[in-house]
Amino acid sequence: MNKILFPLLAVLLGISAHAFAMDVERIKPSVVRLLVPGKTDELDCTGSGFVVQSTGDFSIVATNCHVVANRAQDDAIIVCRKNGEHIEAYRANFLWQDPHLDLALVRVPGMKASALTLSKANPAQGEDVFAIGFPGFVDDEQSYQTFCEALIKTFSSGASVVNDPTGQAARIVEPTLSKAAVRRIVKGKWEANDPIPEFDIIEHDVNIGRGNSGGPLLNACGQVIGVNTWAQMDPVKVINQPTSVVRKSSHVSALIDALSRQGILASTTSVPCWGGGDMLWIFAIMATVAIGAALFFAIRRPSIISETYTQFLRRGHRSSPVAPPPMPPAYRAPKHTGRWLLEGINPEAGQSATIRLEIPQQIGSKLILGRKSGLVHLLVKNTSISGQQASILVSASGLSVEDRNSSNGTRINGNRLAPFTPHPLTPGDSLEVGEVRLQVRRA
Repeated sequence: MNKILFPLLAVLLGISAHAFAMDVERIKPSVVRLLVPGKTDELDCTGSGFVVQSTGDFSIVATNCHVVANRAQDDAIIVCRKNGEHIEAYRANFLWQDPHLDLALVRVPGMKASALTLSKANPAQGEDVFAIGFPGFVDDEQSYQTFCEALIKTFSSGASVVNDPTGQAARIVEPTLSKAAVRRIVKGKWEANDPIPEFDIIEHDVNIGRGNSGGPLLNACGQVIGVNTWAQMDPVKVINQPTSVVRKSSHVSALIDALSRQGILASTTSVPCWGGGDMLWIFAIMATVAIGAALFFAIRRPSIISETYTQFLRRGHRSSPVAPPPMPPAYRAPKHTGRWLLEGINPEAGQSATIRLEIPQQIGSKLILGRKSGLVHLLVKNTSISGQQASILVSASGLSVEDRNSSNGTRINGNRLAPFTPHPLTPGDSLEVGEVRLQVRRA
């Protein structure tokens, strides 16, 4: 009996130490430092940012407007990051800004990085949150000077990897991590007279300073819940007492709305993060159940009943999934002059994987989209999608879609479709299956 229980307990205790810790190493390559040359060509402005979209050819980075304020599209913005053992540096282009929201976007050609997932869910009051970025007060002058010199040589040679033989320059692109709790979420503006509606602001105690501006505020699952913006100090200072500071970050919902208006696809989720102390109690219950199951199966060996999938279907189970129709010949070996494409990002937590589904221009094709491998033609592995979610129909007039009575529904441009009723799709439409949003276009 001990040969079973002791290894099981060791595994469970090992999981408990790491299962609910944020994966910082996964997140760090998606957090960048922005350097903005001043009028004298010195790097007199610095801030943080994070990747919200990556296509393979370029990445889009979100930051604060005040980090790249008053930049024209041809003005220099330098984006740096530590990627494994390498320092990467790129020349970025200004893309968009909103001074009232204090948000901005820059386009970074050539940078390949994973996009962070943006969480629409509100963090609970008292919940642990994390800030990752590049506060300037941790920089030492010698390392910063070494980094700038190496950066100039890198751009002069046309390379993107910074030569750092001493390892000193790497200190400038090694982000810092701070942790504290949420105080509250309030409606507000950065300036009272700003001509915009109030938006959600997260007040917290995470230690952020100059240089953290534009960096992500993260929950325990490593999802972005806010954009770090500023710290407000208590105007009343008591002698021999530390000054009280409250830090503020704009809720990421403002950024999600801005990205949508710009037509930029981002990885988002509405599922709350099940991390932190509350989850440990759930884990303890699960561990107890697992140990009890181990004891049960160690004492009693149950007989194994096997049944093939075909036998299951022959039993006439009403809820059995229907096998998809055979692939059209042109789908297996397409010989066509044009294609439809469905492109987007899988927002399942921790993935942020790019989705690219190709649909051949074969009149009469009916392709089933869903998450059950072997039962669909167009596979998207996301738990918000039904096994067989929707049918994609190709006709002489174009492309159409019909929902197969899925659990979470199918939408076109936000409008939910009635089941088993074809609706036309046109290039530029947003096809939403579960929580996955796909953009329709022609190749």
